[in-house]
Amino acid sequence: MSDHSPDPARLSFRAGIGGEPIVSDIHATPALAFEPAPWGAWVVTSGGHPVAGDRLDVRVEVGVGCCAELRSYSPTVARSTKRPRKAAVSSTRTHVSVASDGMLTWVLEPGIGSDGSNHVSDSLIQLASNARLLWREEFLLERRFDEKPGTWRSRLRVTRDSWPVICTDLAIGPVSPLWESPAVLNGAGAVSLVVVVDPGQGASEWSSTRTTVGSATGMALPLSTPGIQLLAWGDDLVDCREAVERMLPACGVAPWVEARWHGEPGPVVPGLGGEDHLVVGGDAGLSGSGSRYQL
Repeated sequence: MSDHSPDPARLSFRAGIGGEPIVSDIHATPALAFEPAPWGAWVVTSGGHPVAGDRLDVRVEVGVGCCAELRSYSPTVARSTKRPRKAAVSSTRTHVSVASDGMLTWVLEPGIGSDGSNHVSDSLIQLASNARLLWREEFLLERRFDEKPGTWRSRLRVTRDSWPVICTDLAIGPVSPLWESPAVLNGAGAVSLVVVVDPGQGASEWSSTRTTVGSATGMALPLSTPGIQLLAWGDDLVDCREAVERMLPACGVAPWVEARWHGEPGPVVPGLGGEDHLVVGGDAGLSGSGSRYQL
């Protein structure tokens, strides 16, 4: 098994009629592939990746005026290995760019830290000044009586017209020194992070909010740019998703955001460049009542 993917998995979209995503470039690797769909593409990962020592690269480009979605069929499970020389961190580096008047919905299934693994997910999203974004980052720990949990670290950076929008660095699992601190994540076993950037809304339309659902605590905080960050953490991913879903209408997001969260065909979004975009919808519902991922 290779430690390193020699070439990144690549996917590029250009706009068709009404902003419909058309694949203009696609390249798969042994660890990751893309399956085009009318609304964008499915991300298909290998069951054998990532393991300790793997370094996986993903690059996605959304062209001018294009509205695209990326979803996945299943969670990504990070694993350790019994070979001592392989006892290292695995990583996935994702680089995404969204061009002028484009829109990206990224709602992949969660990452899972299992069996003493140590995985880092590092994502950089570069937006044009009038691009829109809905990004969901979720991860949890696999807990079994006969093995120790893994560690999953998520670094997310979003820029808009080269200016920083948000930079987060969250980690759950025993390798993280602050994981159990009440001032950080209080030993949470699951995290759901959602970032929305929508230049079509004014700064006064966003509002902060807070909620609790079961074991999960959630909060929403407006960004310095037109957008908002929603974060929920707790013992169960279903509770975290429900917390995010409750906060969405309360924090002032546009209807297309809630539609995309549920995987439903979205409304027409007024284009900032003067043309309307048809937000094509997926066929996979991803509401807060999804699987509990009990492995």
